[in-house]
Amino acid sequence: MKKIIMLFIVSLLTAITALANDLANVNRTKISTVEATSYDLFNIPEGGVSVKTKPTIKVTKGAPAYFSVNSANGWWQQKVNGQWQDVKDGNFVAGSEYRFGCQVRIDSSTDPNNRYVLDNNVKVMVDGVTWTNGTLYNNESATYSYIFVYSYAITARASDSRTKVSSVVGTSDDLTTIPIVGGSVRTKPTITVTTGSPARFAIDGSNGDWEKLVNGQWQIVTSGNFTANDSYRFTCQVRIDSKTDPNNQYVLAPSVKVEVNGKEWERGRVTIGGKYSLVQVNSPAMLPGQPQIHAVDALLDSPLSSYVWVGNPVSDIPEFEVLVGSPAYFANDVWEKKVNGQWQAVTSGTFTSGTWRLHTYVMLYGTQGSVLASDLRVKVDGLEWQRGPNYTATMADVYSPEVTAKTGAKSGTLGTKGNWQFADGVLTVTYNGKMPNCDKTTTDPETAYRLKWIDFLGQIEEVVVKGQDVEIQPYFLYYESTETTDGNHPDDHIKKVTLGSGVKSIGKSAFSLYSLQHVYCYRETPPTTATLPVFWNKRLTNNTAWLHLVSGASTNYDNNDPWSRFSPRILRDLSTENDPDYTLPAGITLDRSYLEFDALEQTYRLTATVLPSNTSDKTVKWTTSNMSAATVSSSGLVRAVGSGTAIITATTVNGLTATCEVKVSISRNGTMGTQGIWDFANGVLTIDYQGAMPNITQTTNDPEVAYRLQWQEFLDEIDEVVIKGNDVEIQPYFLYFEGDGPSGSHPDDHITKVTIGSGVKSIGKSALSMYALTDVFCYSLDPPVLDGNKKCFWKSRIETNETWLHLRYDAVENYNLWDKSDGWGYYFTYAMNDLYPEDDPVEIKEIKDENLKIKNGGSIYNLAGQRLNKTQKGLYIVNGKKVLK
Repeated sequence: MKKIIMLFIVSLLTAITALANDLANVNRTKISTVEATSYDLFNIPEGGVSVKTKPTIKVTKGAPAYFSVNSANGWWQQKVNGQWQDVKDGNFVAGSEYRFGCQVRIDSSTDPNNRYVLDNNVKVMVDGVTWTNGTLYNNESATYSYIFVYSYAITARASDSRTKVSSVVGTSDDLTTIPIVGGSVRTKPTITVTTGSPARFAIDGSNGDWEKLVNGQWQIVTSGNFTANDSYRFTCQVRIDSKTDPNNQYVLAPSVKVEVNGKEWERGRVTIGGKYSLVQVNSPAMLPGQPQIHAVDALLDSPLSSYVWVGNPVSDIPEFEVLVGSPAYFANDVWEKKVNGQWQAVTSGTFTSGTWRLHTYVMLYGTQGSVLASDLRVKVDGLEWQRGPNYTATMADVYSPEVTAKTGAKSGTLGTKGNWQFADGVLTVTYNGKMPNCDKTTTDPETAYRLKWIDFLGQIEEVVVKGQDVEIQPYFLYYESTETTDGNHPDDHIKKVTLGSGVKSIGKSAFSLYSLQHVYCYRETPPTTATLPVFWNKRLTNNTAWLHLVSGASTNYDNNDPWSRFSPRILRDLSTENDPDYTLPAGITLDRSYLEFDALEQTYRLTATVLPSNTSDKTVKWTTSNMSAATVSSSGLVRAVGSGTAIITATTVNGLTATCEVKVSISRNGTMGTQGIWDFANGVLTIDYQGAMPNITQTTNDPEVAYRLQWQEFLDEIDEVVIKGNDVEIQPYFLYFEGDGPSGSHPDDHITKVTIGSGVKSIGKSALSMYALTDVFCYSLDPPVLDGNKKCFWKSRIETNETWLHLRYDAVENYNLWDKSDGWGYYFTYAMNDLYPEDDPVEIKEIKDENLKIKNGGSIYNLAGQRLNKTQKGLYIVNGKKVLK
């Protein structure tokens, strides 16, 4: 009796405890579903790898629940004689089956306020696959709950002797400037690997896209521009393949970590193949910024040294011509002098002996839409100027290189169209256009420029005249003398005159230079003269003056007065690069930075603009990076010759370049008998068929039956296949080509994606022999019927590439019912229920029963046209439109 009473008491206490736990859980939210992703679960079981290696599992739905995978709560199990046994030491054995077991928990570490609890029937899914549940546990005080769960079975891979790359680190200056509001989403960054080589970021050709966050979902955007206040991220593959690892010595580690510019990127599951490995990675989300100006290049009207002469006013400030970086401009200029090692601003007076620099500001109007980048680089006359301490988005101060003030140097203006400088015995005159006429006796220094130089005339040894369309005035450098020809004329010591190619005419007696010995003329045709003489011919003859010409100069010099007076003392020994008017290109731009062609032989003539406008040699050399995609002529005519991408480069004589990306997507199309059509563009082959296709064999050579023969000529361009239509029965050997097996040179080895619309109901034998297939998108609620032998795909390659089957969220269970020995059963191991009906290429919208409204007394019909009274799940015709219920 006592024993019975004790048993009763124990039972009562157990019931009370259970009731207490239930009551404790009443006010807590129950977590009924826990979903997660794992980057490395599938790839970990590898022969020779320690069984202590644990996967990373990240909860995407069901927080604060988490996967506890530490040594006490997570371990691998091996199937031995049909039974699962814990293995906590040793290594994985290739070919054996394993599964991972761990706890899913809610406790104080993630739920300190004790607000959540696991539901008794909690469903746990990882990568879209339901895991097996053990027993749910709640402690007596109900401060935590946990359940043991077990993954699907995974067969350990053979040992991989290749060196595993566990970390890939890259840098990208481009990602600091992309995305920009209004910039094209086609603009892709360049990412350079600094750690983890031979891994690379695959961003060439069609690889790499920008994604936009729309209604909480990331969507690829391939056209248009970045928009303000929207989040974007860049997605691409990190790969190790034959491009960088031809000897196949490296492979990405299953848990590889990817960082760019110090920030970790989100990544998917590592795919490991026989000769490659890859992982899809996503950058952190970014908000488009304003267009940033990172570089400003400019020219000065005259070199700084022409301003900094002792005695010149410090109010003389050079003028800047911005070549690159507009709408930025220079303002608030002030000269500074170094005094006792310190720079001091000088705002009045004249330059004195010492070291000087120009302090100026690069500015932007606030309404321009652009901003100055914090890493702004400023070059003037080809030299980089030093950044100052002041910076905002619209202003940055810069300092010129140091300049030593020249003693005895002088300068001045020539009206509004020119200026002059004198230093080291050389008088340099720069003028644009026609000078005003004057006579011998003119005393107005604004007209008779010679009067400006009379006080140092005796020091001039050489005269240089340059500019654009210069018409030198009569008596330009003329002084009367009462002296004889014995030699004491005021300008008797000037021995050299240099005329730039911009000088087109010379006035009467412009140069009365008694001792003239050399005239350097860079114009290819003789500058004209209205009235003779231009020079003092007697002295020219006596002094044996020489006329120096460029090698291509016209022979008109020989017969044209006054140039004939130099005959036969003519030398063609000048190089155009020494022409004082010769200006090297400072920049080059193209009218287009991106071109897209969709047909062979399409053309576009690119226009190159060489800066500045007075550049002496505007010659441009054109080149293409891919002759098989696009060619370019010597005049910039771009021609599409085949599918692919090419970079067209325009190069100036001094090596400056501008580029245009050209994408050629040749659109091809054709018919498939009377029941279908096909189209190929941008790497995607789209087939639209109605009904059952005719059967063929591997060797059929009739293109009307073996449609694959129509596509063979551009097979290497196909990246993706889309099949849609109504009641489609895909024929056997539909896209089948013989290859060399798993080693890798099959003709369609690069086709990685197949999309099967909801209208596809069956797939024939070996219909899709795609070795590199990594993703199958299937929109049917029920699995398409497979050929009897179930070899619709190359299973060995699919297994190697870790192919994923993407399904409708409500279709997973239907596919799961298929035999695990067939193709779809194999896919189910890697199934993802991540498709939405509106993305179906058949473009059939799903409707619910309450939305199945029939207008104007209409009816609902099946696809055969029969009127129905009752409907189940499936395709129907309602109000003349096909819908999915």
